[in-house]
Amino acid sequence: MVALAFIFTTCSHCQDLTRLLGPLSREYALRGVQVLECAFNDDAQPNMAAFLQQFQPPFPVGWTSRAAAMAYLQRSILDTKPL
Repeated sequence: MVALAFIFTTCSHCQDLTRLLGPLSREYALRGVQVLECAFNDDAQPNMAAFLQQFQPPFPVGWTSRAAAMAYLQRSILDTKPL
């Protein structure tokens, strides 16, 4: 089973989620759960190293474009409502 979280590396709520998911990912790994995060803010790629250094998540964190994230979530890129 995979738990996938779409985040902004610069969002304080998303940063709190990363902190929360750390211990949970270790606990649920024993039950076959893999936690992943995917950042989709415009500056995610250049800021990823600093984000990883600061929060040190024990699970993979990657990035993608906003358009790709919205397509995966079956949402229009014109939709301005928060996820």
